[in-house]
Amino acid sequence: SVVLGHHPAGHFQGQAMTCVVGLIAPDGVYVGADSCGSDGSVKTIRKDPKVFRRGDFVIGCTTSFRFIQIVRFHLQAPPRKMGQATDEYLVTDWVDALRTTLEAHGYTRKEKEGEQSGGTALIAYDGRLFAMHDDFQIAEVDCPYQAIGSGNQVALGSMFATSASDLSPKNRIEVAIMAAATHTPNVAPPVLVERL
Repeated sequence: SVVLGHHPAGHFQGQAMTCVVGLIAPDGVYVGADSCGSDGSVKTIRKDPKVFRRGDFVIGCTTSFRFIQIVRFHLQAPPRKMGQATDEYLVTDWVDALRTTLEAHGYTRKEKEGEQSGGTALIAYDGRLFAMHDDFQIAEVDCPYQAIGSGNQVALGSMFATSASDLSPKNRIEVAIMAAATHTPNVAPPVLVERL
């Protein structure tokens, strides 16, 4: 079996200890992320984004900046088959392409424990919002927002609290990530938000 992404804790600039928040809104799907790189005790602010457009997708990633860079610059989403359901496409063809791409660019290693991606991601695609977890599962929850990363619990609380507010979708995400930056050690501005 294969475990993806071996990242020594001392390489703090390569760790995206982070907060990524997604929101389905009437005018599109928004995904935002902070800019912190950290090992839990030391942090730096990265210029390379954790959230970006890639073809028909907006993707926000956590955990390793190498993982993020491979997804951002190398991943080529395969064409979607005629009549193929959105979730089926992501779970099968898209994840298969991601696994192949990560392996091709040196992000895999053999282990007995199982196969993991070495990173999690929020994926905006086809007007919907999905999370990909470390075992490559694709999750779509019965809620218009999701959050991943070390600041996710604070961000989820903020998203719930602003559900009935007059804030724009972009502002709600910014507030949620800044709440995580205020109350957790591994999240920091600036906040970048993309809309699909």
